Amino acid sequence: MTFPRDASNVSLTLLLLYRLRYFDAIFDTQREENTVDEDINRSSLRVTLADVNNKLLFDDVEFKFYNIRLQSEKLQARVTLKGRPITIKGLPATPVGLTQVFITLTKYRSKSLFENIASDGTSQLNEVFFVDPSKVTPQFPAFSDVTSQRRWTGLARLLKDSGISTAKAWNNLTDLQKAGLFNIYSKMTVTLLGTRGPVSDFVHDIEEFRQERILARVDSNLINLVSSASQIFHTVSGALHRFDPPWEPVEPENSWKTFDTAGNLQLTFAADGKGNFLADIDLDDHQGIQHAFDVLEHKLTSNETHPYDIHEILIFFQHLDPGYSLS
Repeated sequence: MTFPRDASNVSLTLLLLYRLRYFDAIFDTQREENTVDEDINRSSLRVTLADVNNKLLFDDVEFKFYNIRLQSEKLQARVTLKGRPITIKGLPATPVGLTQVFITLTKYRSKSLFENIASDGTSQLNEVFFVDPSKVTPQFPAFSDVTSQRRWTGLARLLKDSGISTAKAWNNLTDLQKAGLFNIYSKMTVTLLGTRGPVSDFVHDIEEFRQERILARVDSNLINLVSSASQIFHTVSGALHRFDPPWEPVEPENSWKTFDTAGNLQLTFAADGKGNFLADIDLDDHQGIQHAFDVLEHKLTSNETHPYDIHEILIFFQHLDPGYSLS
């Protein structure tokens, strides 16, 4: 991950909180003593925080520093980020520089990590953050843009064939349904089936819009194209995907997933016995989300797949713009 090199520094002086009895006490401005141990090396840490688009953050942030070797060294800083790096001074440094850092932001998911502070002042902490889905609002293309812009030609066709041909019908979809649709559609358009085109070209209409998946009628040849695209898809279990009558899971194999470690496309097929096919199309399962959060050092607190997390995963791991923004 790279960051702009011309951002200026903001120097901060940390308050040393000495002999705190409880973890929660670090939030309290009261302290038992305000003394600094002069017998240890102290140095600075340059911190650069960015979003998945590599833009430096504008947000309020709280840092907590817990030195692993010196339990009395518990430090705290509250900062308003203004789109530039900051420099935090007064941290214990090598040979006692190993520190656990907790970072809590307003609009982004929190994280904790370990950093070894070098005594020569060269330590840098460059971190990327996913948004907190509960703290952001999505901005989607207007229906007029979807129906007129070249980028959305395929989506406009799909919506029309799914009974969504007016702005009123479009606006009846919830934000989470729209987010899930944009995530899935953007991934389908870049998932190519050899010379036959993208997966999206083989989706006829959407029967059900959900925040984490769509149920869609698909071309009868799609299952053969997917199963034979062994460099793109691999077989997985479709046991967790349920279909209502008259749809029954295709046998013996009915589910395939792309090889992406995060943000992978999964298609699970069912048939009605009359030559018609339905596909349960979704992005990422819990395992994929967990992998993404492990890489970013975010803590996953739920088994639910939130479409805004998928939005962040597609941008960060695949450099794929889903077509809407979060702010």
